[in-house]
Amino acid sequence: MGVSKELYIVEQQNQYAVKKGYLAFAYLICLFVLLLLFRDVGGYPVSKYFFIGIAGLIYLFGEQTHIVAFLAFITPLGLGVSYNYMQMIALLFILFKSERIEIGKAILFPFLIVFIELTHSFFSPIDSLGGFIRSVMMIILVAFLFLDKSKVYDYRFILKMYLLGFVVLAFFSLYNISQLGSVDKFLEMGTTLGKNILAGREGTRIFAGNNDMGLFAAMAVAVSLLLILTNQGNKILLSLIVILGFALGLMATSRSFVFSAMFCLMLSILFSAKNPKNLMRSLAIAAILSLVIILLVNTVLSGAYATFNKKMQMADISNGRFSVFAFYMKAFLSEPKIFLTGMGLQNYVIKANALESVHNAVQEVLIAWGSIGFLLVTGFFAALYQNAVRLVPKKRRALIFLMPALVYLFRAQLARIFSVGTEALPLLIVYCSIALNSQIAGWEGKEDGS
Repeated sequence: MGVSKELYIVEQQNQYAVKKGYLAFAYLICLFVLLLLFRDVGGYPVSKYFFIGIAGLIYLFGEQTHIVAFLAFITPLGLGVSYNYMQMIALLFILFKSERIEIGKAILFPFLIVFIELTHSFFSPIDSLGGFIRSVMMIILVAFLFLDKSKVYDYRFILKMYLLGFVVLAFFSLYNISQLGSVDKFLEMGTTLGKNILAGREGTRIFAGNNDMGLFAAMAVAVSLLLILTNQGNKILLSLIVILGFALGLMATSRSFVFSAMFCLMLSILFSAKNPKNLMRSLAIAAILSLVIILLVNTVLSGAYATFNKKMQMADISNGRFSVFAFYMKAFLSEPKIFLTGMGLQNYVIKANALESVHNAVQEVLIAWGSIGFLLVTGFFAALYQNAVRLVPKKRRALIFLMPALVYLFRAQLARIFSVGTEALPLLIVYCSIALNSQIAGWEGKEDGS
């Protein structure tokens, strides 16, 4: 009895410590958002070091889950909070706090990708060490997450923190628009959701351009639907975030968002097909969203619909992407060296003497790291998946947890992954969405693999 009582007391103490850790994390997140309000709404000068300092406190006193959850939270806020510094510091703390990093075969893929980029950076007069670190940071960070075998992260909490970050982004975006008048007036101006309004203010205010907002909104929709269909959160709140994601994505007039969101809804129905209850839920969500979208585009977002319609009626529906694709394919095939190992991710636009960047993830990898790099990146994503589900028996690996990853990769074929920091950030969400499968016990769809 004495031993049992002792174990009970220890267990209670552990639970109290966990709750206390989450409470401290919540306080620091509230302080972080409050400082953002002082800076962006109140107009008070708040140094970026205050935000970095709060991040440091979370890293220092929090668990590994809190570190990753904070990175998920700032993913949609990256342009306004010096995310590069926060990522680098987070990586050091993850390494320091990890009890068991297993260096296996999986490390080979990210290591060789980093080596190729480092070689290009070393021999290029226009590249820099800082640029190199920024180029490969998310690859290194995600690699160390799936090499960390010391504990299971609270992936559900991490994904919810991403959604909270998206809600914060939505608030500041709508606030910025309100300063211009109405939504219709904003859309009539022909400006994007952030970059044209806040040009040159990166790191000083929360914002997202149309393509960035399209990406974050698509991921918010995918993550919310995943949590709804796997019963991992308040369905009303998550449904509201889905609607908010569609509203902001449509307001961004991002074609990549529209296609990605449609793809996401199709996946949610497909992955629910073997479970009648979830299938009905997916169909109901799709029907309700259709009605909400019709209502929005006929009222507050009528200007967004008109802008989107104009884009779809352009002579070149790709907005120049076809010619960009052809240009870079010619550059990729121009030399055996470029064909094999590319020209490096840093400043590849200048190196290729191009007018603009690649708008296709596969081509981005080919031009940056060549055919060898493409094979390595493919291996990297395979290793990411294998490590994310390593604790899940094969019969219990459910395809639905791949939904955010598939939406992200689908959208990347209309944009990029690695060359733009904000577009690489959701790699963290991709990994955690897949790994959520290992955390959920008793989920309805796990037995049939739906």
